[in-house]
Amino acid sequence: MRPPQARLPPGLGLGGRMIESKAPFWGGNYRTVQGLPCDPTFDRLVPREGLTALLGVPLMVRDQAIGALFAADRTERPFEKDEVALFSAFARHAAVALNNARLYERTRGSLQQLTDAYRTIEAQVGSMERAAAAHEALTHVVLTGGGPGDMPQILVEQLRGTVAVLDRDDKILAIRSAGQRVEEEPDLARRLHAAARSTGRCASAAGASDAFRSVVAIRAGGTHFGVLSLTRHG
Repeated sequence: MRPPQARLPPGLGLGGRMIESKAPFWGGNYRTVQGLPCDPTFDRLVPREGLTALLGVPLMVRDQAIGALFAADRTERPFEKDEVALFSAFARHAAVALNNARLYERTRGSLQQLTDAYRTIEAQVGSMERAAAAHEALTHVVLTGGGPGDMPQILVEQLRGTVAVLDRDDKILAIRSAGQRVEEEPDLARRLHAAARSTGRCASAAGASDAFRSVVAIRAGGTHFGVLSLTRHG
């Protein structure tokens, strides 16, 4: 059976009085307590649950009330001083436990954020290292007079997938693949080649069978020499 729930607005009822005063408050019969601004929802809940005598103690952390602890009796009766003192001592322990749990959750959330940030940085560093390694290898190819086939081979080793070098007429000069070659999609390839040539930027799009294709124009100054194409799954 789901326990009854009620949210008491600030400043109302026994809880509101207790939170504002930061001191215990009690009544032998809740319905007859004088000068207590009440909330209709809470007032309906008390008799429905058969509650009569109520004792409330604030949960204090230093000088801040972080909640309240209630005790109730189904019969009208006064609360003795030793009962209030014992309940207040229990409330202090409960406040420490609740505050520790709150701090733990906050710390765990911060730790998760730091972990996510570290993973993001780690992935970015890895990407930069791969880019630097590819750049160094490609520079070596250029300086040692390597041919068109050397370039896609280096990129395949770094990026996986299938890498192709095409001339200005979209004729394949060299193609290298790491594993299974992705099926060609001529219409998509033509659109990406045209976009890369016209913008001078990398053009990318998802193709069939979970394949993703990226094309970048090979240019020097204002002269177009061809395109470099990368296709891979995922």
